[in-house]
Amino acid sequence: MSEAIEHSDQREGYKEVQIGPETQSIPEDWEVVRLDNDEYVQRTMGGTPDTSVDEYWDGEIPWMRSGDIHQRYITDVEGRITEEGKSASRAEVIPEHSVLIGLNGQGKTKGTVAINEIPLTANQSVGAYLVNDKKLDYRYLYFSLDAKYSRLRALAGGGRSGLNLTLLGQVKIPLPPLPEQRRIADILSTVDEQIQQTDEIIKETGELKRGLRQDLIVGKGLSDEYREVRLGAKTEKIPFNWEIKSFSEVASVEKGNTPKTSNSEYYGGDIVWVTPDDLSDLYERGEKYISDSKRKLTEAGLDSTSVNVVPAPSVMFTSRSYGIGKTAICTVPAGTNQGIIAFHCDDGLSEEYLYYYLNHIMDYIIELSGVSTFPEVSLTDIRNLKVPVPTKQHQERIVNILQSADKKIVEEKETKQKLQELKRGLMQDLLTGKVRVNTD
Repeated sequence: MSEAIEHSDQREGYKEVQIGPETQSIPEDWEVVRLDNDEYVQRTMGGTPDTSVDEYWDGEIPWMRSGDIHQRYITDVEGRITEEGKSASRAEVIPEHSVLIGLNGQGKTKGTVAINEIPLTANQSVGAYLVNDKKLDYRYLYFSLDAKYSRLRALAGGGRSGLNLTLLGQVKIPLPPLPEQRRIADILSTVDEQIQQTDEIIKETGELKRGLRQDLIVGKGLSDEYREVRLGAKTEKIPFNWEIKSFSEVASVEKGNTPKTSNSEYYGGDIVWVTPDDLSDLYERGEKYISDSKRKLTEAGLDSTSVNVVPAPSVMFTSRSYGIGKTAICTVPAGTNQGIIAFHCDDGLSEEYLYYYLNHIMDYIIELSGVSTFPEVSLTDIRNLKVPVPTKQHQERIVNILQSADKKIVEEKETKQKLQELKRGLMQDLLTGKVRVNTD
């Protein structure tokens, strides 16, 4: 890749241009193109056939929603409509190698771009740029819009407001000659492919880990003799020499509390105080261990309520509302609020094994929370739940195997993060002409 790039430290041969709210310096032989310029792109958006008419659905024509824009290449979608459905709606066939963009949608969908590898139709929450490939490389357009993700979302405005074809037409991109577009796209595509391969490894390792956990957590393959026991909603076979105990017999099980938030003397100390928000943030990052919290308590705050400091290490999981089941191992002494249940194991049970077992039975624990407006797992129910207690040797073997899978996932996520940082740097340099590429 390095031989394809020529660094240009001189500003000679560059010009200042206005692109959006910013002034940029780009090479003199580059253009600035608005994306309502019909010489380069045509814009369209999708439509939805009447869902009450059966004849419009389950046909042969792929039909996507904005939620399907979750990876760079769209190679297939679940939705299908008929020719009648297409004709009766605004849905038009979008040719392959167009650039798709989420106009609306929850989460990060709005402003997200993708490339369709197949002809397809879409609903009205998906916009599309149909590219004139004699003037514009569709991959270059994809990367140019991908680099403008935050800007596109800002164009849409806040709240539930979305993008539309008029707003998208106002977007400007710096445009090099076509050979340079293609070389830039080649370089960025190489990094994207490495990111995608890393994603696949992470996914495959996660699936392997889940399969291993499902077997190992009940001792499958670890013994010659088994017996049937009731664990939660299932009857399982476990090694004959494993014990079955309640959580309260193998660990102290605690639920915390919240000091009065209006009293500033209770907060800002150095006592770690874990809340569901802390575990949710950890879960989003894909991490397993926690040693800090957003808010900390003072001794006065600790004494003001029934918060107990749980010794380290401890296993914690969120027990309230719709975030139930986010689990972590706390490596420092810590208090918790009432949305966290914490376990400190006795000498017969490893916190690492308990962490994996809780994740194994979390669907059952969520069922225990009920279907009320604010579901919650009771401390009594958790204390009475049964847990298989393997021999120390088996606990160590189970933990070592599952930790190896965890380690692999962490390493691959770190690799992905480095690749993403590389991609961001390359986009910033290549898509502005700050670094020129060799097109020979």
